[in-house]
Amino acid sequence: MKKRARRLVLVLLTISLLLALSAPAFAASKASREKAEERVLEAINSYVDSLNGKFKSPYLHNGIAYAWQCCAFVNSVWKNIFGVDYYDDACTVQNSDGESSDLYGFLQECNARAGDILWCHNGSTTHYMIILAYDESGVWISDGGGDDWGTVLHNNEKVSYYGSYSRYFGGDCSFRLFQVKDIVYEAVTGDPDRIYSSSGQEEEHPHRRYVDYSDGSRVYLDDESDFVDRTVKQPGCITEGYTTSICRICGNTVRDNIQPPRGHMYYRAKLLTSSTAGESAIYTCRLCGDSYREVNGRKVGGTFSQETFAWALEDGVLTVYGSSAIPDYPDPQLSPWAGETVTKIFISDGITAIGRNNFQGEAATEVYIAEGVSFIGENAFADCGSLQTVYLPESIRYISREAFLNCPSLQGIVYAGSSSAWSKVHFGSGNEEFLSTEVRCST
Repeated sequence: MKKRARRLVLVLLTISLLLALSAPAFAASKASREKAEERVLEAINSYVDSLNGKFKSPYLHNGIAYAWQCCAFVNSVWKNIFGVDYYDDACTVQNSDGESSDLYGFLQECNARAGDILWCHNGSTTHYMIILAYDESGVWISDGGGDDWGTVLHNNEKVSYYGSYSRYFGGDCSFRLFQVKDIVYEAVTGDPDRIYSSSGQEEEHPHRRYVDYSDGSRVYLDDESDFVDRTVKQPGCITEGYTTSICRICGNTVRDNIQPPRGHMYYRAKLLTSSTAGESAIYTCRLCGDSYREVNGRKVGGTFSQETFAWALEDGVLTVYGSSAIPDYPDPQLSPWAGETVTKIFISDGITAIGRNNFQGEAATEVYIAEGVSFIGENAFADCGSLQTVYLPESIRYISREAFLNCPSLQGIVYAGSSSAWSKVHFGSGNEEFLSTEVRCST
């Protein structure tokens, strides 16, 4: 009996010793988590404040429109804070079902933290939001809604589980929580003097503060007078243009005023005939001299094979092709074909999206867009006064605000999909004239 009692005392002493040794580690882990949450919270609040109540919808992932409205907002926050969105393999997802009274328990069970994305669906309405904190009565959130330039609905404000947001939380509801992986979460500095680029990499320069938006645009927040010795590099066919300047405070070089690549402008420079290979042609870029050979419809050599786009203009017919989205241009006069005489526009296979201002003001009478394009950007074909017919692929999903504004000659739209599929295409505001035009669907 005494031996058994001594053994019990030894076991209890051992357990006490182990708990004592592990307590500092647990405390350090908790402190580390709280510190990381503080940094994330500070970074999110700083970013949402900088939006001034507006954000860009839809959200582009790899040049393709993937998310709209509230979903565009939460992905934009993640991309600017963590450098990833929930389409990347950098997050975990947990699911549950219940009612308003069950949400608090779900968040506790998932160990929810500031910056997580909460998705709620009650059978008729769906909403995404960024969680900043929560307790027994509600959650502090930042969220947004609306098309094109959406509106920030809440900026670090509390909503009750049983208040106006019960339309999302209440009834027979489904909950889903998206969390970035710890290694991504803990990399956020939260330092307001450090602004992250859309790639998630911290810029070397602490004085040049800016915000990157999901549409690729960048807005600077500081005083231009702090930067001197400006040098302009014009965009190349596959390289960006930009301006470099030197900060008078620290002497570092800063790059800004980013302009998209202008794309190759190829023309058929030579036609070749071989008894073994058959007919082939050599195409050369008028802008940079890059060449590739086309053999039996297959392109060989040159830089065209990279993730880029190219264009050709012959007898007024503008053809854009490649393996990427056509980038946004902040001004239509910066597009590669600005000033050219264009009567028809062909967007060929391989192009995934048409960017902002791409063809604004062109004199084309017809536009043909091949299968694969899902997104048409803001003002892409605005002010095309001679445009009569537009051919759209079944793959189109989103046509942005004022994409076809002021096209008074438009007579018809030919859509490759069914009338049912056409009804699901999302249109931003300012396309009323376009939508009033006769649409011919395949079925």
